[in-house]
Amino acid sequence: MRRIIILLLLLVIALPLACTRCEMKSAAEKIELPDKLKVTNDLKRIRDAIIIYRTLNEANPSSIEDLELELYYPDKYIYDSKKGTVKSTIYPDY
Repeated sequence: MRRIIILLLLLVIALPLACTRCEMKSAAEKIELPDKLKVTNDLKRIRDAIIIYRTLNEANPSSIEDLELELYYPDKYIYDSKKGTVKSTIYPDY
């Protein structure tokens, strides 16, 4: 019986400590979240606009500026007009 009580006490003590560490890590990640969402949104809008432009003109736009989009980070993207691909300089994996 004592073992069960000790085990329960250890769980009660350890659980809040574990949650506190997770919350601290999550808080740091949450700070970056708005930027990541903005970049993701920009990339989606650019890629969709490239597809529409390519469909209407049978060619890729020569630059992102040709798409006349309002972006959160207009100067933070690398565009390859030959392939019609775009990447973020802030988050290259996106």
